[in-house]
Amino acid sequence: MGVYLAGISSCTLSAWLTCRLASSEQQRMFLEREHSLHHSHEMAQKEILDNSSNGIPQISYNGNSSTSL
Repeated sequence: MGVYLAGISSCTLSAWLTCRLASSEQQRMFLEREHSLHHSHEMAQKEILDNSSNGIPQISYNGNSSTSL
């Protein structure tokens, strides 16, 4: 009877650990995806701002922006 219970306990522990590992991996993948989407959004905003300068580069001096010709 003791071996049978040990087998069930071992199987239950193994299943629990597998679920925990899968949950951790799923959470990690979700966070990576969120980070990637956030970075993509930032890059898209930067590109929009760069394009809004009509192709004329902006040069910043002491926090003040001026158009270089």
